[in-house]
Amino acid sequence: MRSKLNGVFAFAAAAAITLGSFGTVQAAVVDVSGVSGTWTALEPPQGPTNVTGIGTNSVSWGTPQRRQQSGYSFVGAAAGQIETGVDFNLGTFNHNNFVINIGTSITGAGLGVAVNLLIGGVERVVSAGFNFAHLETNNAGEGSGRRGSGGSCANGGANGSGVNVSGCADRVTILDNKSSDQSFVLDGFQYILEITGFIRDGIAFSEFWTEENKANSAILRARFTLVGPTAGEPNPGGGGGGGDPIPSPVPLPAAGWMILAALGVLAATRARRKA
Repeated sequence: MRSKLNGVFAFAAAAAITLGSFGTVQAAVVDVSGVSGTWTALEPPQGPTNVTGIGTNSVSWGTPQRRQQSGYSFVGAAAGQIETGVDFNLGTFNHNNFVINIGTSITGAGLGVAVNLLIGGVERVVSAGFNFAHLETNNAGEGSGRRGSGGSCANGGANGSGVNVSGCADRVTILDNKSSDQSFVLDGFQYILEITGFIRDGIAFSEFWTEENKANSAILRARFTLVGPTAGEPNPGGGGGGGDPIPSPVPLPAAGWMILAALGVLAATRARRKA
């Protein structure tokens, strides 16, 4: 019996190795010639005032109290050969935080990104949309004195110190990080563009706080994520190959494949015994 079980698990291990080898085939290199971004919308639609820059890479809003409006900008950075499934620098996200009147700020913004690809000698533009949440804080903080000093800020820190030194800092957060507006097919597999977070000085994060009357920037990171194999032949010029994409289930760990393979062999052995 032990020799038969050893044979079962040897077969299962071989199956796992084969499946693992198949997974490495799915990794590919994509040629990126450039990235551009435009701000497509601000939330709430009827809320912010004096909005400028929708449809460009730099948008601003609000009625300034002293210097200028607050705003976002994005400058694309990616170019060259980029491996699928590996994070890369998509571009620089900048937040200009200035004091504006209450009720003239945004609560969120939409960014449209266009990535220029070269697949099989064919130029292709892949578009994706991503959303960011914006928290415009009360600069005086909670529990502040009559002159607006002291008090606590939304980030948990004290007003008047650290990032809150000039008043309570404002926050930018990535709301969603996957978009299937347009996908592309490479070597028979479908991919989408996924934002994975911000990074600065080697530290990754999904939100950041900007000091009042300052500009704050971070690198926006992304990756080309595998969706699954296509139903037909690859089509470099289109998003769906030769047929509708096959949904990709959550990958089963290697141990799971071994168990399934072992169960299959055991079932076959029992069937032979009964015969």
